[in-house]
Amino acid sequence: MRKSHYQILFTIVVALFPFGILFGEKTLDHELFLEKIKHAGDHVYQECIREYDAYLDKHPENVSVFVEKCKFLQLAQYDEYEDSNPHQAAFDSCVRVLSERFPTHPEVILFRISYLWGDELYEVFDNAEKAVEEHPDEWSNANLAALYGAMADHYYYDGDYIRALACMEKAIARDAQYAASLEYARILIELNRKDDALKALKSNRDTTTVQGRLIQKANMLLKLEAYSDALDIYNQIARTDSTFINAEVASTLEGLGQYESARKYLVADTSRLWDKESALLSLLKHDLKYQSGADCIATYNKFRDSGYATDPIGFYRLKLFFAHPSQPWKFRDLAGMLSLLLALAVLIVIPYLWILPVYFVGRHWNFPARPKPYESLWGLKMFWFVSVGYLFATLFACLPDPETLYSAFDSSHLGHEISVENKGREMLIFIIVMALFGFAAMYKVNLSVLLSKLWSRRRSIAVGAAALILYKLISVLYLQTGIRKFGFSIEDLANVPNIFLTSRQDIEAVITTFGNGAGILLIGLLVPVYEEIIFRGVVLDSCQRYTNFRIANIFQASVFAFLHLSWVLFPMYLLFGMATGIMRKRSGGLLPGIVFHALNNLLALVALFAR
Repeated sequence: MRKSHYQILFTIVVALFPFGILFGEKTLDHELFLEKIKHAGDHVYQECIREYDAYLDKHPENVSVFVEKCKFLQLAQYDEYEDSNPHQAAFDSCVRVLSERFPTHPEVILFRISYLWGDELYEVFDNAEKAVEEHPDEWSNANLAALYGAMADHYYYDGDYIRALACMEKAIARDAQYAASLEYARILIELNRKDDALKALKSNRDTTTVQGRLIQKANMLLKLEAYSDALDIYNQIARTDSTFINAEVASTLEGLGQYESARKYLVADTSRLWDKESALLSLLKHDLKYQSGADCIATYNKFRDSGYATDPIGFYRLKLFFAHPSQPWKFRDLAGMLSLLLALAVLIVIPYLWILPVYFVGRHWNFPARPKPYESLWGLKMFWFVSVGYLFATLFACLPDPETLYSAFDSSHLGHEISVENKGREMLIFIIVMALFGFAAMYKVNLSVLLSKLWSRRRSIAVGAAALILYKLISVLYLQTGIRKFGFSIEDLANVPNIFLTSRQDIEAVITTFGNGAGILLIGLLVPVYEEIIFRGVVLDSCQRYTNFRIANIFQASVFAFLHLSWVLFPMYLLFGMATGIMRKRSGGLLPGIVFHALNNLLALVALFAR
């Protein structure tokens, strides 16, 4: 009897389902239809389309159902493995008709934003903002919040954090729940507004229980060093599934000073069969920082058992030696040192790739603008010396985190993210090694070259400062033109004048790790001195011995610009190098260029401090 009652009830529900649609009690929800055809054939798909069409014939102005039909066509039989939609043509047709009939309708715009990307997406953004201005009554606060939230999310992934924040603040003004969203906190973290990000993450209004979202939230709290809050969420996740969070829990416990407990989580990870090498590496990094020499050497040997590629030039063994010099060596460890020596030998040879062409050009090409030999303070040997110094500095800067180097040559290391602390240490090593080679280049050179033979000190300082003002004006014009005509993004322009291969993030890492004073000393003062010695001293002088000044100046400025690896700002770096080269020639010394360079870097630091 009970079974018969259930069958009758089910029949009634199915029979009345269309009437619920007709009387507005339900909509033709695409998710219900997707569930319906999940294990069915094409005939069920066609039945669903007929239901949509029948309803839209009677209610052609029902935008919500029209959107649901398009969503159904988009997802009904989508092949995730092949990343293809067999009904793509029907979906495109549906969207085209929908957009033509209801171009400014909020639901249509929000739907299009959900799947478009690139230029098409930003065109929809522009149309949406116009629609809001022209038809404000059509947009509810919920729709406006969804619009600006989506815009913020896309600008965030494009690296345009300033615009992302502006959009997110508009979303918050329409719906306060966005102030507690992970997306808002993520933008604030990128803009270094850590206190505001922490406030957003700790807001009680965020009641998310989705596992992936919880992990994101806990990881952000960990990044913000809110260890207790992060641990609470990791414990919540662990009650359901702890498979993927051992390393994160260990990092949290490290932050709380519970090193032995942290190690237990890392050791647990090494028992897994998949990605065991990565788990051993995490344990090794922990042991190098917090544990005894016996633990370190035992973990290193297990890590090294995975193969030669785990530590091809012995950098991890070197780190272990510096931390615990008394630990025994194995023969394979010495093989790693031999690989390192071989790598250094290769780096010593590489500079001949650009030294020999300069020598060849100078010896075999005729330069009428150079009527007599140039009596330079430096020759090509010193150019080779500082080139080797640059390569050595780049190599040994990877010592704090060897994965930075190894990931460039081994695809199994890809995806590695360096910590801010290690990035700061890398920068410190790079700057110190480059400074040693730069100042060593002054061997047997009169220190008066650091001043000016032809200009007074007052004039040198005044000209350097005035040249910087002119340079900044030109920079502003260039950037404004680039933004308007060439579509430069904020992230393209975020790199302040930097040190060789460094970016704004590298400079911030130095400041975060060692403090503002160290940033001023290293980046504002030390770097300008040794860079001017190397580029406007060694490189310019040695090349001028074999070519005329114009070619030598273009060459050294081009090398200077190239090593900053920012093609958007390459013209500005080139102008920077050429201007300081001209000041070197006219003043007879490096002081004007040092003043120009130091003021430029100090202004960049002040801007970062203010930010």
